[in-house]
Amino acid sequence: AHVSIRPTPGAGVVICRHVGESAGPDDAASLLEPSVLCIDGGVTAAAAREALTSERAPAVVVDGDGHPLGMISVEELRQAAPAARVIDLARRGVASLLEGGSVSDAQGLGRKLGQAAIPVVRRGRVLGLVLLR
Repeated sequence: AHVSIRPTPGAGVVICRHVGESAGPDDAASLLEPSVLCIDGGVTAAAAREALTSERAPAVVVDGDGHPLGMISVEELRQAAPAARVIDLARRGVASLLEGGSVSDAQGLGRKLGQAAIPVVRRGRVLGLVLLR
């Protein structure tokens, strides 16, 4: 599996699309959303909003190397002051799951921490997002 990254209009904002071989039924990768919005924490809410299309899933806030720092909802971005930095708006301390983790691992993390979305990482970088329904 690999990730295709397509730049979007806002600087520091990319859409990460998970592409690759199919995962087994108990692999959390089988639940990955087809794309995840990754936003550099240093950009402003206005720049991040420019990149929003019909994204409904929360965005993963990342550092310059793509490591997850937190999460922010589309609604939070839309309501934020234009000059606010995304990192200052993000929910920090968000747990992530290592690539290859199981569905039950993702569900357990979500329940334990009250997260409805779990970033999946490979070598510390965002690979995708599992939405728990």
